[in-house]
Amino acid sequence: MIAKFEILELETKQHNFTLKVNGYFLHSKYDPEKEARQFIDKNYKPNHITILFGYGKGYFAKALMDRKETKDKVIVIEPLKIPNEEIEKSIDYVYIQDTNKEAIKLLLIEELNIYSNINIICSPNYNNLFPELYLELLTMIKERVSINRIMENTMRRYASDWQKNYIFNLGNAFIDQSLSNLYKKYSCPVVIVSGGPSLTKQIEQLRLVLDKVIIIAAGSTINTLLNFNIVPDYVISIDGGVPNYNHFKGLFFKDSKLIYSMYNHHQIRESFNNPSFYFLSADANNLCSHMKSVLKTDFPIITGGGSVANYALAIGLYITQGPITFIGQDLAYTDKKTHAEHNKSYSLVDDAYIKKRDLFLTKGYSGEDVLTDYAFYTMKEDFEGMIKSNGLQGLIFNSTEGGIFLDGFIQISFKEFCTTYIDQDYIKNTEINSVEIPQKTSVKLFIDQIKEEVKTYDKIKILLNNSLSTLIKNKKNMSFSKDVLKKIDKNDVKLDKLYKIVPLSSILAPITMDVMKKYSPTADETDVEKFNRVYKQNTTLYKSLLEVTNTTQQYTTDLIKQLQEELEMSE
Repeated sequence: MIAKFEILELETKQHNFTLKVNGYFLHSKYDPEKEARQFIDKNYKPNHITILFGYGKGYFAKALMDRKETKDKVIVIEPLKIPNEEIEKSIDYVYIQDTNKEAIKLLLIEELNIYSNINIICSPNYNNLFPELYLELLTMIKERVSINRIMENTMRRYASDWQKNYIFNLGNAFIDQSLSNLYKKYSCPVVIVSGGPSLTKQIEQLRLVLDKVIIIAAGSTINTLLNFNIVPDYVISIDGGVPNYNHFKGLFFKDSKLIYSMYNHHQIRESFNNPSFYFLSADANNLCSHMKSVLKTDFPIITGGGSVANYALAIGLYITQGPITFIGQDLAYTDKKTHAEHNKSYSLVDDAYIKKRDLFLTKGYSGEDVLTDYAFYTMKEDFEGMIKSNGLQGLIFNSTEGGIFLDGFIQISFKEFCTTYIDQDYIKNTEINSVEIPQKTSVKLFIDQIKEEVKTYDKIKILLNNSLSTLIKNKKNMSFSKDVLKKIDKNDVKLDKLYKIVPLSSILAPITMDVMKKYSPTADETDVEKFNRVYKQNTTLYKSLLEVTNTTQQYTTDLIKQLQEELEMSE
């Protein structure tokens, strides 16, 4: 039932106006401007994204804009249908006038990132007028913060691994093929096989159509398939962690082909005899120019999401013009299981696990409640976002027959999908064009190019050490002289140019986050406090940059050594 609101505009004692809605005053009936300043002074937090729930006559929004730090973002949510002429929209803040939960949720997804500290301010009485929406907003923000925290923790945990994998995967990609060679190669159905608990119920049907469909295995799913003697056509792997490598360690694939991102664990490539295919994930887009300069070929930039299954869908869309369906895509702890049986990570879920992972109930495949967590829920949102942004609603199938409900997908049993969309006269052909093995001369040129990067890292370290020593010598002055600032700025300009020709972006990300989050100015900061903060911020920055530069230089040196040894063995 839609709530009805009686909105009255009343003159105040100060001869401006307030609003009275269903008996609740949204602003002071005496001096709304003074009230707003005091309210914001009490509730504002510097260096946060501020979400203001309730605009009213705009007094709180104006006071917030007057009070906030220059770089702080403000989001204003107005659930009341106030005539547009009453709203003084500002280009300095994000504004939405809506009660639609999905619209608000999409806004939060767009505006709240992993670098965000968030402060929620509820304008007076808006929680009384919109109690359910306000609670829903708090829940949505909590979910977004939890999801962003997972992303932040992932970035911090794997930044160094991603850096190492990218460096060594350059060596793999040099002898492999770009995924662009598979663009729209197929017209037959594609079955994306994920490792959720519901996978085992589809195995027998999958056996019946092995030569009629392209089978894409998402990451660790490979172990379950191999247990049932099912060989996928392609295995997609994007995870750079050792646990992912352990799923493949000791396995050797004679017929399957690997499709890998440049952050994928580089040793997984050793398990595949066939030529493999590489791509660049969109979250590593800033490595594009470096990758092109080294490999000297075109490659696709694939937008996926938080899981290998998200990328499997994107790649399925890339390589086929035929229908696509999922099996085993639970994104939930169906029957209190973590994975399909025979997956190396398979285990049962108990109460301790539910508490530790903060599991919660959500809508399931058939409308029932299913257990999921924020990591799975992020993947669900990524899938639904991919469908909406690409206009694919009602075009992609979900034949999991269990797990979470995926909005925008056509739910169909796997048997019905096979009966409806498989051409029984079709015999798939996954043969690819012959691969040109790099000549020794080109390998030597490749090594020489990588050696130049080692020299670039030396130049970077000289500049960083110079800036660091300049700062340390200035510490006792309690202020930065013009000469010091000029010298550091000059070095920074040179560093910016050098950073553009080496691949440091992934390993720099946690440093950037720390600099943004840990050294923000405080309210009413004194000159001495500002100096100490900026000094500590910059010395920490340069020390961290030196550390990751040394690390990446060592990875690059190790790659050169590996390539030289392989070249000598081939002679």
